[in-house]
Amino acid sequence: MGLSDKPAPVLLKPSSNHEFIQQLSDCLETVDDQLRSQLERDISLFKAGDYGEQQVLFELTHSSLPIVIAADVYFEFQDQHVQVDFMVFTPKMCFVIECKNLVGDIKVTSNGEFQRTYRVKNRVYKEAMYSPVTQNKRHIDFLETMRYQKKSIFHKVLDKVIAPPAYYQSLVVLANSKSNLDVKYAPGAIKNHVIRLDQLVETIRRIYNGSFLAKSTWKETLAWADSFDYSKVNDNSALLAKYRGEAETPKYSIEALEQALKAYRLQKCRNDKIKAYLIFNNQQMGELLIQRPDSLETLERCGISSASIKRYGAEILAIIKGS
Repeated sequence: MGLSDKPAPVLLKPSSNHEFIQQLSDCLETVDDQLRSQLERDISLFKAGDYGEQQVLFELTHSSLPIVIAADVYFEFQDQHVQVDFMVFTPKMCFVIECKNLVGDIKVTSNGEFQRTYRVKNRVYKEAMYSPVTQNKRHIDFLETMRYQKKSIFHKVLDKVIAPPAYYQSLVVLANSKSNLDVKYAPGAIKNHVIRLDQLVETIRRIYNGSFLAKSTWKETLAWADSFDYSKVNDNSALLAKYRGEAETPKYSIEALEQALKAYRLQKCRNDKIKAYLIFNNQQMGELLIQRPDSLETLERCGISSASIKRYGAEILAIIKGS
């Protein structure tokens, strides 16, 4: 039996983005002129991300599918943490959704690499971007680890003998309706899981109907969704403290920090004989300038790859901290 139209979607956990954006906006009244442009850019980026997520939420809540939706969820487990845009529970599986509201066109190559092309005035820019598929895989690995640790010893041993069912399914949704998505030559595993917003509901229906997983009752689906602890939220206190004047003034201005990061990247390119974007691309550098991460974990939020973090993370943080 397929994914029927009854009962209606349930929004179990709404997003908390609006509250944080409002807190940032309140800082406009008191922030000094040196930080104002940076604050306005932060607000603009958070609003763009929130708008994309609201578009996804609209599609889900108006889908007439029997799903339970948890938006903007944050989990901590064994000194690790993860923030997921959406978890969509169905009677067979949970869809873990990463939402991207990007400007420009996205192409996925035959090697699974993501490229973004966008125009600023009359100039066209093309750059590699961190794979949202890899990013979402980390989210699912985290959720699978949590699930595994809660199992009995017998079921843990059984998982090593028989591959456990794929309870979590990854979907990357491009929320900008003006963006073109080219996955013509993308690997099949990516092609079927990177979609435009208008493909979301039918993709969920198709994957669900094609799954051989056992179907739970609606009551069991609700219980599964409700078994997660949604009380924790991402700690944005450091960013708020900066704009409220409660944090130490950074040594570098945004312009000086940008030059320092560019000089570091150029030096590493020459020394290690690698492409610049493999260290961090321009989009990721923009996130470094905005977020000014202070730990290896927060570098991930800027889209820096795990390989780059392992190799260059400590030095990047030292530049940002001004040491």
